Amino acid sequence: MSPTKRWLAALGGDAVFFGCLYLWQAYGMDGAGNIVAFMAWFFGVFGILFGFSNPSEVSSRTRGFATYHWISEILIVASLIWYGLVFAATAKALGALFVEAARNRALNGRNPGASQ
Repeated sequence: MSPTKRWLAALGGDAVFFGCLYLWQAYGMDGAGNIVAFMAWFFGVFGILFGFSNPSEVSSRTRGFATYHWISEILIVASLIWYGLVFAATAKALGALFVEAARNRALNGRNPGASQ
């Protein structure tokens, strides 16, 4: 994925998440809260499953994007905890850590179980 597409995908996903979070809390729109909970659980579980996989190719990312990614993850997890979605926040945090571990294994060439 090109850097521009990666930034647009990250910014778009975060805009949807935080926009729905705002609509849920400011205007009491339960549907927006459902989207927030779904996104947290979906990406949390997906991240945990991805962490157990052996990705063969992982593109490197710029330092600026990595910084943005971790700040975004911390804000998402903190907002989920703040609004009472503690288990979803736990899944999201674990998912982010598992994805990062899989990325690091793939980038460093330490993929246990991968064919050689």
